[in-house]
Amino acid sequence: MKIVKLFDDYLDMNAAQQNMSREEYSAFYMSEKSIIEEEERDTLTELNNMTLGQLERIEDYAEMIGDRMKGGQQLESWMFSQITGAVDNLNSVHDAMDGVDGIKEKKITIDWEDDENAFIFSDAGMVKVDYDGGFKYRGKWFDTAEHTGPEDLLKDLNKTFKSDTFVYISESYKLIKEATDKPSLDSSTGLIYYFDIPFTSEDMEELLNASKAILNAKFTPNKQFEIQPMIFIKDKVNGGEHTFSVAQIGILGAFYDKNKNSVASRKDF
Repeated sequence: MKIVKLFDDYLDMNAAQQNMSREEYSAFYMSEKSIIEEEERDTLTELNNMTLGQLERIEDYAEMIGDRMKGGQQLESWMFSQITGAVDNLNSVHDAMDGVDGIKEKKITIDWEDDENAFIFSDAGMVKVDYDGGFKYRGKWFDTAEHTGPEDLLKDLNKTFKSDTFVYISESYKLIKEATDKPSLDSSTGLIYYFDIPFTSEDMEELLNASKAILNAKFTPNKQFEIQPMIFIKDKVNGGEHTFSVAQIGILGAFYDKNKNSVASRKDF
């Protein structure tokens, strides 16, 4: 009762100072307080939206800078310290928030299983890769056809699942090839070259149609034999030859799909 009495006295005193009745002051006080709280909520919402936009810009800038560096552009000396400072600042914010957001970060390892043409995720088990180099993980589709190294796979996964850290532990990731193993289109002849073997549009269509049945063949695993479907191609004119794996056919097929309209026909020669 004493607390109620003190509050009543507080209302009466402040109402008198404002030349208001107790009821008028109570209505004014509650209205002013609600307006202030609403303004504070609006300001916080605006700051959150602005910060999310800034974080997206940071992500975009980081990707663009990385692409330019991969393309051979060299950073100037002052740029290194700027990037280091940015990382330190973001890390400080992240560390301060870590454990407060309720999100438990986890480390996920990824291995590669040749026999099944599949990834092995520590949290999801076996995830098979299809003919075109795509796979579905945690409800999301990923495309590996144009990856040039494990770092591209990790980049895609870490970008999609920001609360987790992905680590690749396999030494035999055959889906991802070095840059020198990528198909190329000869602008002067219109031929696709892959491992020094030329392909016309008819060659590609026949190869891709035939390989669907061959490369998707299933073999019963056993302790004695390891069987992997592959396609051997030999260029009898120029002497080039190569045994193409499932992954390499997938890379070649994806490249052909993107450049189909520019690939020469057998009739052109």
